[in-house]
Amino acid sequence: MAHQSLLTDNVASYLPQMAIDHGDTVAVYFPVGKEPSGKTKYTSYTYSQLNKESDLVAKGLAECKIGLGSRVVLMVKPSLEFFTLVFALFKSGATMICVDPGMGVKNLGVCLSHAKPDVFIGIPKAHLARKLFKWGRTTIKQNFI
Repeated sequence: MAHQSLLTDNVASYLPQMAIDHGDTVAVYFPVGKEPSGKTKYTSYTYSQLNKESDLVAKGLAECKIGLGSRVVLMVKPSLEFFTLVFALFKSGATMICVDPGMGVKNLGVCLSHAKPDVFIGIPKAHLARKLFKWGRTTIKQNFI
């Protein structure tokens, strides 16, 4: 995998070895609802699954020329896919800008203005807000849903 040479000393640089050493161990649990009994129901990724999925996304990022030097806004809902994207972005070497929509529209605009992202990855609502409020209109060159 060509993109592995871009790994820096971050949490994602340890994931491949964790996948080898503890592949079937659950790495991430995520709540997805309630059982009829009221108990929380979870979905999960093992270390192997998380490593494989994040490798695939990191490869796609590399194919889109997203990597070292890229400044990427990530506005997606918490989910297994969120963890995949986070690890893929770490693996790519891109600078990730995680945004909490709870900070308010004005503060979001100020944050993105200062961060100067060139890539925007978000859910459809986030893209709608990006267009409506003109977030990153002079810096963002690539958009992904």
